[in-house]
Amino acid sequence: MVGHIPLEDVILVRIQVSQQSFAKASELLMHYVYILHSSKSSNFYFGSTSDIGKRFEQHNKGLSKATAPYVPWKLVWYSGFQNKKLAKDFERYFKSGSGKAFAYKRLLNSEALKKNKSGL
Repeated sequence: MVGHIPLEDVILVRIQVSQQSFAKASELLMHYVYILHSSKSSNFYFGSTSDIGKRFEQHNKGLSKATAPYVPWKLVWYSGFQNKKLAKDFERYFKSGSGKAFAYKRLLNSEALKKNKSGL
């Protein structure tokens, strides 16, 4: 049984793909911009990825040099984009002064985060 599908109904297909085809196919994937919050330091971290689950796991296992000292992390916001360029551009904006101000005021304006940030 795979999920709700009986194993006998599952067909595995192996396809050889050229680098060019793979590059084009990867552009069809969603790309995400996300914000993490550290309960240890009350810091926020802004990032982007095409696999948000895997990237979140890497952050919490200490595999990212920038975030390792502040483990554990909580995913507090994310958004999907149609391509990598849009996601990277939005991540870059978030890391600017006006982008951080926007994120803090409009996206991270929850009572739980306010309490956490003030250490209460």
